[in-house]
Formats: sequence, C-alpha cells, structure tokens
Amino acid sequence: MTKTVHDQPSLLVGRGIPNYKNITPSQINLHIPSLLKELNIQFCEIEETLDKRINSNRLLNWEEVMEPLHQLSERLRWSWGVVCHLNGVRNTPELREAHSTQQPEVVRFINRIGQSKIIHKALCTLKEQSLRELDEAQKRILDAELLSMNQRGVGLEGSDQELFNSNSEKLAELSTTFSNNVLDSTKEWSLLLAEKSQVEGLPLRALEILASSAKEAGDLKQNDNSIPTPEEGPWRLGLDMPRYLPFMTHGVNREIRELLYKAHISRASDGKLDNKKIIEQILIIRRQQAKHLGHKNW
Repeated sequence: MTKTVHDQPSLLVGRGIPNYKNITPSQINLHIPSLLKELNIQFCEIEETLDKRINSNRLLNWEEVMEPLHQLSERLRWSWGVVCHLNGVRNTPELREAHSTQQPEVVRFINRIGQSKIIHKALCTLKEQSLRELDEAQKRILDAELLSMNQRGVGLEGSDQELFNSNSEKLAELSTTFSNNVLDSTKEWSLLLAEKSQVEGLPLRALEILASSAKEAGDLKQNDNSIPTPEEGPWRLGLDMPRYLPFMTHGVNREIRELLYKAHISRASDGKLDNKKIIEQILIIRRQQAKHLGHKNW
C-alpha cells in the first residue's frame, strides 16, 4: 500500500511547506539515513536500467533519463534542505549535532550521483541522439547537468577521485563551521539603548522587537525597574536581521548606525569564533579541487 502524505514523517513528505514544528534532531538522525538508504537503492535501479538500454543500443528519451533522476534528487533536496534551513534559523546545539552527523553521508551520496559513469554516458547519449527533439529549456538543463557532473569529478579515477571526495566532505564541514561561527558571533553582540533619542526614526514594530529583546535579556527601566516597553524602552539592539535592518534603514542616530554596521561586517573575525583560518583552509582546498578538475582556479 502506498503511503499518503499524512502517513509520512514530516521530514520525508517531499512537497509543500514543511511542518517545521514536527521536525526534531532525533527525527533527522532517524529519517535522513533511511532516506539515503532508499535513494541509494533507487539509484542502483536507475543505473541498471539505463546501462541495459545503452548496451542494447536503444534510443534514449528525455522521460526515461531525466525524470527518474529529477524525482530522486528532488526528494533529497527537499528533506536535506529542511534540515539545513532549520539549522540556519534555529541552530540549537542538538540541531547542529544532527546536521553535522548526517552531512558527510549526504555529501557522499551527492558525489555518487555526480560521478556515476553510467549516468554521464546516458546524458551524453541522450544529447547525441535527441538534440533535435529537445526544446531550448531541455537543452540548457542537459548542458547544466553535464557541467555539474564534470565539476563533481565524474572524469576522475582512483586516488584522485578519493582525494577529491575527501576534500568535498572537508569543504562541507568547514562551510558549516564558518556559518556556525557567524551565527554565534551574531548572537553574542548586543547593545542596550536607554534614551529615546537613540531610537529616533524607528517604526513601532521595530521598537516592539527591540523592547522584547531587552525583556528576554532581563533588562529593566532605569527609573522604576519595570519591564521594557516599545514606547519607553529600554531597547536591546542586535546583529540579527529583525533588529539590524530596521535600525540601519530607519534609525536617525548616525553614531549607533556606524557602530552597528562595523559590528555586523566584522562578525567572527577575532577570538574563539575567528573565521580567518577557516577561510584560508577553504581557499586552499578549493584550489586543490580546481586543479584536480583541470582548472586554474575555483
């Protein structure tokens, strides 16, 4: 019996707007491995089917080559995209751990697809046999797929391919660490504003957000120790977009705007969250990857 959307775990629905409230770190660690296992089986079947058709000299058409690949990749894109989005906007320690635990296997599966000799041959064969029948959009999609496979190392063999794949995983890990440092640096910085002149120009909605942030931080009014209000403050400014953008857009106080801007562009550039060494590592590995593929630079 085929499962309906309502029977599926929220992380595996694969369509529409995700039910983020029902997606937990434990479910990520449970369902991403099961999804990858299923997709690996499906991919083996796709390779086997296409290999037989190529070897039997049968003409290939768009539907039998591109449709199965699109459906397979879309399932991973949707579910893993949900995990990445949650990790980016919520970023709890548990979500970070779940994301970092599952990321290597996701990268390996993506590399497996991108480095499949059978799929590459099928795409090349489809391009040779059906070029006249394809519309302009299909031609662009096909060219993009072939370019993507070339850049994922489909032409590499043996130790070169192993090193390329190892570097791919390392790049993904470094990128995640970079992002986490930026997020942590964003959370660490804040500025308490107590004077109305400091928030001049801000619309009421922005004042509400800043007052709410002050309340969450335990700030109190100086005169009577009451809780912050949008009208009277105090207001706690931060580098996250809901607080940063309104102040940079509407705030009249030039000195605070300058302070806020400089803090924003210098996030994760010193101390324990310094990203400079990570940037250097990323650039070194990117150069190695480019050379592996025969390019001068990334």
